[in-house]
Amino acid sequence: ALGPAAVAAAAQGRGWRQVATGEAFSGTSPTPFESENGLVVRKHGTQPMAFIFFPDESLSQTLVEHPPDSIGGVPVLPVRPHNTNPKAVVLRWQGATDLPEAIIAAGLQEILVN
Repeated sequence: ALGPAAVAAAAQGRGWRQVATGEAFSGTSPTPFESENGLVVRKHGTQPMAFIFFPDESLSQTLVEHPPDSIGGVPVLPVRPHNTNPKAVVLRWQGATDLPEAIIAAGLQEILVN
């Protein structure tokens, strides 16, 4: 079990990636994860979904045309293009599983490299 200090620190967005249970705090918008190559993952505060922003439009297009079945071992729904940003996609997954931004980014980079 987490102590109150750990929960408070995570709730304030500090060190939330280290929270052992991987819980996402409802109603909060987590800090986006940015990888070295410019991939940005921003999870929704309450829904099992994330917005992924690519440095290049062709990468988002590739992902929409060849969507992964799973990321980090979690089954995902087909990737959808973002409504307004051509360099972004919307990723949804099933169930209450928490997919950390770093896992999403690593999984997508693996797919895009291959």
